[in-house]
Amino acid sequence: MGHKWIIDVLADLESFASKNGLPLVAERMREAAIVASAEITSSSEGPSGRVRSDAEQVEPLFAGPRIYRSA
Repeated sequence: MGHKWIIDVLADLESFASKNGLPLVAERMREAAIVASAEITSSSEGPSGRVRSDAEQVEPLFAGPRIYRSA
């Protein structure tokens, strides 16, 4: 099975977010899929292989303004 399933899950979440008026969530899911693909590729190359040396510079997936609503 490998790690491909996580890419599929992120694609489903992106699709749901897009269809339900959550464009920022959709964008973050696309970004998460890119990061996940890079890490999966990197881990498949073994401990010495690094696909994205700039991975540490990628903005945190859920960084941004936090909006809290009181119940």
